[in-house]
Amino acid sequence: MQIRKQNLSNFYPLSASLLLVTLFFILWPSTLIHDDAGIILKYMENFSKGFFFRYNAADPPVFGISGFLYGLLCGFFCALHLFSPLSSLFAGNFIGFFITAFFTLKIIQHYLPDSGWSYPLWLVTLFSAPHFVANIKTGMETPLHLAILLFCIWSYLKNKTKLVWLLGVFAIISKLDALPVVMVIWIFYLIKLSCRKNTTFKSILTGFLLYGILPLFVWCLFTLWMFDGPFPQTAKAKWLYFSHPSAFSYLRKFYHFSAAIFVMLLMLLFYALAWISKKRKQEGLDTILYAVASAALVGLYTLYNPLEQHSWYYAIPEFLVMLQIALLTVLLFKHYRDKKKWLWPFLFAGVFLFTAVNVYRQVRHTLNVFNTIERERIAAGNWLDTHSSASDTLLAGHGHIAYHSHLYTIDYSGLNSKISTDLKLDLDKLINRTNPAFIALPGLLSGDNKITTAYNLVKSFYNIAADGNHPAWRLYTKSPVDDNNYHYIKKEQIAGAGICEKHNLLIASGSKILFKHLSAANNRLITGIERSPLDILLTAYLVDSKNQTLLAAVSIQGVNSFSDPGYNRTTEWILPLPDKAAFDLLLKCRNIITGEPVDIKLINPVIEHSVAKGKSSPSY
Repeated sequence: MQIRKQNLSNFYPLSASLLLVTLFFILWPSTLIHDDAGIILKYMENFSKGFFFRYNAADPPVFGISGFLYGLLCGFFCALHLFSPLSSLFAGNFIGFFITAFFTLKIIQHYLPDSGWSYPLWLVTLFSAPHFVANIKTGMETPLHLAILLFCIWSYLKNKTKLVWLLGVFAIISKLDALPVVMVIWIFYLIKLSCRKNTTFKSILTGFLLYGILPLFVWCLFTLWMFDGPFPQTAKAKWLYFSHPSAFSYLRKFYHFSAAIFVMLLMLLFYALAWISKKRKQEGLDTILYAVASAALVGLYTLYNPLEQHSWYYAIPEFLVMLQIALLTVLLFKHYRDKKKWLWPFLFAGVFLFTAVNVYRQVRHTLNVFNTIERERIAAGNWLDTHSSASDTLLAGHGHIAYHSHLYTIDYSGLNSKISTDLKLDLDKLINRTNPAFIALPGLLSGDNKITTAYNLVKSFYNIAADGNHPAWRLYTKSPVDDNNYHYIKKEQIAGAGICEKHNLLIASGSKILFKHLSAANNRLITGIERSPLDILLTAYLVDSKNQTLLAAVSIQGVNSFSDPGYNRTTEWILPLPDKAAFDLLLKCRNIITGEPVDIKLINPVIEHSVAKGKSSPSY
């Protein structure tokens, strides 16, 4: 009877978790993934070819996937050709979310046994952390990484000593940022063990050394043999060479989550009062573990203070906060049975409603990033794949571009290429050393003039620039003649337009836009155009002191004609310029059907400047 009850206690959580995860994956409205997951795709492609953790098949293994166990699991699927690289990432996400869901429910049932209320509380907890929900099916390691941590916490609650040590090691191997969380779990567990009457210091130390320290030592030896040690290449590049903004910038993104944090602290205060009256040390440690673990992880990222502030950096701290609130709701409801006992469930419901708005916003933001920015990066990679040969090399710093180009890639960010960190991310030195056939950059190639004239700008993508925050994507190819360089057009050179300029990103809008002071040294105008709702006709006139001469006319398809605009929100226009000493360029835009003037938005325009025709760069 006892065995049957034990089986049922796992059957229902397993079944509920499997059903929930399956429904989520069916209903999630996108098959696109984060650009960082695009990096993992490149490793998966090489796993399918029989290469272990290789960014390029021709290079030695590199610890470029921060989530090692996630990469190992997905790589296993690819090596056996069970799934495609993309499907293997989704399989890893599915397994990770399934384990996360199961152990979240088991942890809640530890505090709320034999109660049907554990299931609605479980559902609310799973879907109340905005950045976690938005990163469940995005190709990242977050669900599996959290699953291992929750498995370790459940082992802690059930006093499974060997598992506590081993799973702590697995969590650190899974991703190095688990270290502060594991340290909290281990310290709390050592305190619990020390309070047991029949436990000796020798037995605690023996277990810790055998199942905690020894596996970590074996892991370090393995990474020294396979890679350069247990410190990932990604962490090395970010810690040593990435920019780190002003202090506490990481914490600013918690602003929209501040209400949940405030409620958690309030609940902890009331629980502390109840706990002091009971004086049960172990129960207090078990309860506040989640808040302390979350604070430890936030502390690590605050110290690291990353510039990029990716959404998955916030997923696990937020999840632990919401799990802490859920468990405090249960415990406070039990303690204050006769004193406003319904206050705590209502407070929890209020927090969920507040966070539900943020969950919706974060999911919508993630999907918008996928549909505009990530699709554009994929398009850039596909363009390179179409216009290159298998022997070409690429210098790029983003995952989708590298993976979809199917080229040997030097990662200038240093996350996957040791040569980049060896050269301290110096782009000029990297180009001189590697001499790539193609370069993909956000913004124009700058620096050493010999380098800038050695490459021709062949294609630009403008979706990311259309919002006015980031420069357009530029693709360069090796030039047979050192002839051209490229310069941003500045606002002083434009008249008759509304202008927004931020750093090297200029957006000009209007029905008439005049470019002043052009010359024979200017070969081409290269600009992005944001599509209007309807089709438009754009005409260019050469303007000099005497008259206007029609130079070119182009019709631009309206965005409404695309069933799914995607990266078609913008298009590129390349206008050859006349070989004339001095002239102005007038652009006019009108509705192609009615002929009425309409505003057009030019995005991040640049001028191709001929070094042969003009010895000095134009003064814009």
